[in-house]
Formats: sequence, structure tokens, C-alpha cells
Amino acid sequence: MSANKFIYKATLPVPPGETLLELLQFLKMSQKELAERMGRPLKLINEIVKGKASITTETALQLERVLGKEAAFWSQLEAGYQEALARQLERIEIKSEVTAAKEYPYDEMVRNGWISDAVTELDRTQNILSFFGVNSISNIFEKRLLEPVAYRISTKRKVNNFALEAWLRKGTIDAQQRDIAPFDRSILECKIDLIRKLNTEKPQVFVEKVTQHLAEAGVSFVITKGLTNVPVKGASRWHGGDRALIQLSFYGKQADMFWFSLFHEIGHVLLHGKRFASVDLEGDKSNTVIEAEADEF
Repeated sequence: MSANKFIYKATLPVPPGETLLELLQFLKMSQKELAERMGRPLKLINEIVKGKASITTETALQLERVLGKEAAFWSQLEAGYQEALARQLERIEIKSEVTAAKEYPYDEMVRNGWISDAVTELDRTQNILSFFGVNSISNIFEKRLLEPVAYRISTKRKVNNFALEAWLRKGTIDAQQRDIAPFDRSILECKIDLIRKLNTEKPQVFVEKVTQHLAEAGVSFVITKGLTNVPVKGASRWHGGDRALIQLSFYGKQADMFWFSLFHEIGHVLLHGKRFASVDLEGDKSNTVIEAEADEF
């Protein structure tokens, strides 16, 4: 038996029975003879050849003994065929998602390096689904996240909710790459004075130190470039069950705005618990009780 591993990935649904038939013709062996040598019904062999029956692990082992081709060869042919069938069906389903996917700022996301470029609408839609980690646009978690959140609407600029969902998702993706401790309220409270003292440092210094202090308290801190028509200052929410996430945008590029937004989101984390999520937009004039509490903090 060859020690080389065979890796098969079909791009079109080609039944492994076609390969089996070609091998039988090469060996000048009939389907009936193969069935007798394997001790299996002729009907089964005929259905495998026609792509109507799958090659099971047991069948793959028997084909290995009789024909000399490794069981892995047949199993991988079958797996590749089934995957190609599934992908073919998936692309049909994706067509129904194309219109909804067009709402997202794909080109801007590409320019930001968040997503791969693509030419066809189907590939763009597939990339959007992969970016959000969902099987359907309707399952986008960030879309549902915004529904119960009375986030503050900008009075200066129109807010593109689809772009806002993408911005939030990028924060989640970045936070998932961080290895941080579970949230510890007492540690976060101790870190506040240390973080406050960093406000005279240069950005390249304070961003790294703020990130480290918050990580030690179980808070992921990410800065995400803003998108067009998303005048967002910051957001806070929970991910992974026991870790907080604070996401800022550097919107407006003003130092006082950055520090106010940072402590505003820390205030949400400390004051409002794991069930609360906040998305804070520039220019908002509303002042709910919860937002007022975070402002006061």
C-alpha cells in the first residue's frame, strides 16, 4: 500500500462511481465480478456506479482489498462528492441572500482590510456571510444585538445601520483574538486611576497600556476604524459569557472625545451588568437614565 496521502476536493459534483467504473474497465472486471469478490449485491455496485448509493467506510475497505486502491482514496472521493453537492445547493441558497448582502458597505470593508475582494455577487454574498459568521443574513448577531438596544441616534448625520453592524462585528472578531482573563470587577475598579493617568501620553503609548490594563480585568479593548455614515464613538457589550468588550472608533480624532468615550463605556460595564449593551453615536442629544449614569461616571 502507498504511504502517500490522497487529498481530493471536488469543484463539481462528480460521483465516485465514475472513477470506480473507469478502474473496472481498466482491470477488465465486470460489476458482477466485483460484487462477487466483495460479497455484496450487484444492485449496490450498480447504484454506486450510477451515483445513487454512497461509498460507506465498510465498502471503501472492501474496495481496497479487491481493487488495491486505499480505503482513504474511496472515502475521500465520496466526501469530496458530497461536499461538492452541498456547495452546489448552498450557492443556490446564497442567491436568495444577494439583495440583503448588498446593503453592507462591501467596498469600504475591503479597503479597510476586513474582508476579501470579490467580483461576483455570489462570492461577495458568501464573503459577507463568512465575515459575520452566519448562514443567513437574518442570523447576523449584531443585527439582533441592536434591536433591544436604545442606542443614541445622531442628530448631525444619517446612521447606516448595516455599516454599524459591520463595525460592531469587526470589534467582535478582533476581541476573539485576544487572550484575556475572565471579567473581574474589583480589578477593573483598581485600574481606573492607572488608566486615567495615561491621558497625557502619546497615542502609541496609551493605547497599548490601556489595552493591557483592561485585559487584566477581563475587558477586551479594541479600536476599530469607522465606516461612512457610522458616526460612532464607542460601544460596550459582553462576549464569551464572562468577558466585556469595549470598542472605540477614534471618531472625530479629538483626545477629549476619546477619553470621555472610554470612561463612558467603562461606566456601562461597571454600572449596568452583562445584560446591557451600548452603542454611542456622535451628536446624540438624547439622555436616557442609563446614558446619563455613564456620562456622570
